[in-house]
Amino acid sequence: MNSDDSQKERKYPFNMSRVYVNAVTAGLSSFMAITLLKDALLFSLFVIEASLVTGVVFFFKIRPIFRLPEAPEGETADLGKSISKNRFLFLMVATAAILATPLLLFLIVRFFPVEGWFILIAGLASGVGVSEVLYYIYCSRVVK
Repeated sequence: MNSDDSQKERKYPFNMSRVYVNAVTAGLSSFMAITLLKDALLFSLFVIEASLVTGVVFFFKIRPIFRLPEAPEGETADLGKSISKNRFLFLMVATAAILATPLLLFLIVRFFPVEGWFILIAGLASGVGVSEVLYYIYCSRVVK
């Protein structure tokens, strides 16, 4: 790569085996969805859910939650308060999500058919796998 100051290279922070495993997982779950979901509506629900999961997970990978704000020149910013508020908010949302998971699983079992379970699990696996591959591509490109 050029050592030019106008170009900056991002490094992928994880091992390459992580990309391979996620690519294989996404491929296998997509293959299973294609072969098992014969109805066009069910397959479109799978594609929509996998796309939403991919977008959300990729967004959180490229935009860290605890990024430090930059202080204006000549001033020292009180970063402790803003970081602690962000951490507290994140902790509250994570706690609510953890507590709501059993209720959500109960509702899914009670009201969704077997195809709904398959769409949720396969869409989640595909979405997370594709987002990791996209993150690798995002990190390996050169930014001008």
